[in-house]
Amino acid sequence: MNVVGAVWRWLRQLGRGHRQWSDIRHWADDRHFAWRPSRGEPGFVIDGRLGAVPWRLEWGPSKRGYIAGSELRLRAKVATGRDLQVLLMTRELQQRLEAEVFDQFVGDLQTRLDTSTPAEVRWLVMYPVMTGLDADPLGERWSAVSNARQWLLAWLDGGLGKALEALDDDDVPAVALVISRGRCTLRVQVDDPGVEVIERWLRVFESGLRQARRSTGGRPVVVEPEITQPGLFVPSVLPQPRQAEVH
Repeated sequence: MNVVGAVWRWLRQLGRGHRQWSDIRHWADDRHFAWRPSRGEPGFVIDGRLGAVPWRLEWGPSKRGYIAGSELRLRAKVATGRDLQVLLMTRELQQRLEAEVFDQFVGDLQTRLDTSTPAEVRWLVMYPVMTGLDADPLGERWSAVSNARQWLLAWLDGGLGKALEALDDDDVPAVALVISRGRCTLRVQVDDPGVEVIERWLRVFESGLRQARRSTGGRPVVVEPEITQPGLFVPSVLPQPRQAEVH
């Protein structure tokens, strides 16, 4: 009986999803993308590709605590190697996360950030936030950390940087673009998805994929030594609020 009830609920969700997101489904069909409702939770999945590179778009409940409510997620593999670690996020989100990590660490008298803390958040402690962006228009709204500074600068110097600059201030909620273990992931706080929103962030994501390919150029990415030991942090190395860097 439970199985029958679960199937019935899934069919009802399927019908609601088709009606609620019909514009998005038609948009995906027109581009020969595969659309389907998410299993077990409200949302949907779209599978597409950029040339020969497949990507997946998902909208639904956020999978990261630093993005509230619902999020739009885009993922694809990138030929950068598994050692490259890159985090690009809105400056406001970066400063908020630094403050939260510092308060959590000092308030709980911790000496470790455990595995429950997302890797990209731990990178804010492991690597210095890049200040080379401060002289660039991107630096007003975006912050970045990486274990390969020169690669990161090349990645932003091209189509990706232009796509980010083209965003209006009202278009930039909490955003994190991450490269880790040979995968590129974009997370954006989106409470009400629509075709225009999907197209906007798909352009940014695909620009990042193209520029990653150009920046790598078939060469191995040279990564830098970590500032601290992974998972082991003491209060003296936790970042203090960077008031001087705010413009």
